[in-house]
Amino acid sequence: MLLGVVGAAGHVRGGSPGAILRGELEAAGRSAQINTFGGGVNEIQREIIAWMGLGMSRGKR
Repeated sequence: MLLGVVGAAGHVRGGSPGAILRGELEAAGRSAQINTFGGGVNEIQREIIAWMGLGMSRGKR
């Protein structure tokens, strides 16, 4: 979200002219973990959260 506010300057590496926050914003964006799942996984994720996180019983399949 912050990159959306800062704009293209937020993607400039540290040490480069025009780097915002000494390039820390760009470095944080590169090191951020990206999790992607295949299609149809929403229901499985909800079931895991309900089961493990909320202590609810597992759904029947």
